Amino acid sequence: MPASQSVTTGLSLPDNDSHMIKASASPSDSSTLSAAWSSEGVDLRKTAPAIKPASGHSYLPALDGLRGIAILLVLIYHCSELVELRDSSNGLDWLGWRIFQLGWVGVDLFFVLSGFLITGILLKAKSRPKYFSTFYARRSLRIFPLYYLLVFFTFLVFPHIAAFISANSASAAATLSELPSLEGKIWWYLAYASNFLAAIDGNMGHRLLAVTWSLAIEEQFYFIWPLVVYHFRERTVLTISLVTVVLAFAIRCGLVWALREGYWEGNRTAIYVWPFCRMDSLAIGAVIAILWQKRENIPKLRRWSKLCLLSGPPLFLLAIFFDRFGSRDPINQTFGYSFLGIFFGAALIQALLLPQQGRIFKFLTFPAVLNFGKLAYGIYMFHVPMMYGMDAVWFGKLLDFKIVGSSLPMLVVFIALLSLAVFIAAKISWILIERPFLRLKRFFPSSSDEVSRQRES
Repeated sequence: MPASQSVTTGLSLPDNDSHMIKASASPSDSSTLSAAWSSEGVDLRKTAPAIKPASGHSYLPALDGLRGIAILLVLIYHCSELVELRDSSNGLDWLGWRIFQLGWVGVDLFFVLSGFLITGILLKAKSRPKYFSTFYARRSLRIFPLYYLLVFFTFLVFPHIAAFISANSASAAATLSELPSLEGKIWWYLAYASNFLAAIDGNMGHRLLAVTWSLAIEEQFYFIWPLVVYHFRERTVLTISLVTVVLAFAIRCGLVWALREGYWEGNRTAIYVWPFCRMDSLAIGAVIAILWQKRENIPKLRRWSKLCLLSGPPLFLLAIFFDRFGSRDPINQTFGYSFLGIFFGAALIQALLLPQQGRIFKFLTFPAVLNFGKLAYGIYMFHVPMMYGMDAVWFGKLLDFKIVGSSLPMLVVFIALLSLAVFIAAKISWILIERPFLRLKRFFPSSSDEVSRQRES
């Protein structure tokens, strides 16, 4: 990947214990989910949510599996940008590279998951004391330590490392000199406003911090959404969520049209990173969380989600073969983002209803996928610098080798090696950095603490 290019995909990461969903769909009806699934011929004991009657909560491993798929998609996408195979005459390169380039959609899956999980947490906590302080304290303990560690490393430590490397390597000096300047920009990152900085600059900025745009959107969502849930009735929150879905689509359509016709001197990066352009996926997750509260909605959600999932593969194939797979493509920036939110919302619903004996559930809970999901935040934060570091040393030479005339097999090998390395780094980070901070959550107890302790032990 040329040095002038920047990483464009980020991901949103909900609280590590945020998918401890209460067995009761609503506080007043402990049989809601059970009755709804029974009416559909589903044995509650064999479905994905592993109900814990003693605690009143359940851990949903299938959602960690979805999170693992999302981070793998993002990692694959970023690695695919190390090589340019768009115009390759090799059929395997042509098709494989396009499939890998679709990995940017993983961020939309994370947005849907976050909207669903956070809305569920807020709805349950609404009637409890210290609603705001508990939520914001727990989110801060989950997100801030690793985020600010990366920010301070990039601004305070990396310049010295870059200067040392440049003094000993002319080629490295040339590459590093092409990185965007960070002078005077630290406040954007400290304030979780890097997405607005990216919109102003028209690019994703410094490689080490390029993926922080999605975390910025998450924090902006966390700032507003607890207020909405707290001050409005559930039905009104549902209406606001649906309006948000439509409004985000309308804003994107208007901006794409204005940019094409010359009425707006902006850029497509702004459409990609502005929160009011990307809130539809978060809002779709919120819609599902609200509808999930009532048992009569479950059969409808099941049928609707099946239809939406069936529409996905044909549309993805059309995007590949008609060369419309980019995150900045006008079709994707209008209809595509909304379609992804709906598609991944349908996938979420189906994951919630999966039978535990089924093949899909077993895949989502396969240890490699599940553990990738559990460590997704650390993997996200580390995979970009580690990817460029590995590419700069011997591992990058793997991409120069071809098998049967194709670069794709060695790209797969590189992805596998990076996945292993970044998983180890994320595990170390979890033990030394994240878990100690998460233990401070005991000072801000929530209804999910009992299951959280079970997971962290």
